[in-house]
Amino acid sequence: MVLTLGVGCYHHILAQGFSYDLHLKTWCIQSHASKLIKEQCHLWTARVREKTKIMKKRSFLLVSLMLFTMLQQALAMQNLVKTPTGSNIPIEIKPTDIIGNGGAENQDKNTQSQAAETSDNITYTILSEDDKTAYVSRFYFETNDIPAEGLSIEIPETVEINGETYTVVQFGKGNSGELDNFKCYNNNAPLSITFPKTIKALGYYSLDMIHGSLESTTFIFKNENAPLALSDDPNRLEIYCRGNVYVPYGAEETYKVIFTSYAQIQSRHTNLTITEGSIEVNDSKYTQHKADGDVTGTIDETLVIYSDDATAETENSVVISGGTEEQPVRVALKDVNINRANTVGTAVMLSNGAYVDMILQGTNTLRGGNSAAGLRVAASKNEPISTLNICQLSTGTLNTYGGSISSDGWGGGAGI
Repeated sequence: MVLTLGVGCYHHILAQGFSYDLHLKTWCIQSHASKLIKEQCHLWTARVREKTKIMKKRSFLLVSLMLFTMLQQALAMQNLVKTPTGSNIPIEIKPTDIIGNGGAENQDKNTQSQAAETSDNITYTILSEDDKTAYVSRFYFETNDIPAEGLSIEIPETVEINGETYTVVQFGKGNSGELDNFKCYNNNAPLSITFPKTIKALGYYSLDMIHGSLESTTFIFKNENAPLALSDDPNRLEIYCRGNVYVPYGAEETYKVIFTSYAQIQSRHTNLTITEGSIEVNDSKYTQHKADGDVTGTIDETLVIYSDDATAETENSVVISGGTEEQPVRVALKDVNINRANTVGTAVMLSNGAYVDMILQGTNTLRGGNSAAGLRVAASKNEPISTLNICQLSTGTLNTYGGSISSDGWGGGAGI
């Protein structure tokens, strides 16, 4: 090895507390330094000999102190990353990746990233310590890990890492290295992965090698907002995946923007035509009162109440009950035109305590009967108040009218 000595080497030698006078000349010669540097080396050698007598006495104490300090630091680091007894949680120290405005990836140099492996196949890593967010950094199943009946996996909204709770907001990071960490491939077995509402971003490469047989591969997204596509290649801004991609009703077009055409974007929903009879909804169940008898069924995520002609009026009404803030009744109105001016009651009513998310599509008109609202949201004094949320996925309009006033001055009603 050739060692080149520069300015400050003398002080470095003294600070270490060792005598290098026997080797200094050799190092200078091996460095092929200029004549001036060689002369300077002779000068340094003489000065080192003078200082050596003093430094020899101090060296043992100084080196001992250095070794003791290094030992303390090593023990402290060991305690910092020590895995809890009986746990299979590995600790990974590296800069933290965070999602900034517009989905750009930034680095938080003040945060250490830690990984908690909840199984042998899936790893969650801290994304931001301040925001208490995490992301899936590894999703890896060998072919032999996949049973013949297939896999059905649901990514949780939150995970616990070293006793702290973190919200899972991202799947992958968007760099090509993910191809080594994201794999779940078996053409002979079905595969289903459900992503929670909290997922806001997907790594471009994260779904490349995750699929079973094409017709039985299912990705389910619960977030109404399509996630950001993270990529380290500006020319690859769409997520590549093969299979059926189910998204919330009304969000199909926004999801198509971030996925390639290989993904079959669709939604799960139940269609009912308002012109065929009045409809009652209770949580996930529905009953439609048709002329030839009642029809009952279970709603597949969203109930779409529609009409083929937005100008065709009907007296059939809709009553919705049930739902909670965590699990609201999800209803879409599409070109519905209910006019109950010649009868009584409201066009659409939310019962006491109902919690409803409503999507508006096309042109919707609700006209109440005598003394009735077009859309009634129950707010009885002694009963739970109903809640109606008009979803941001709405692209249509809603026109509501109260019932007319009779010639004797009675009647009338609010639009809502």
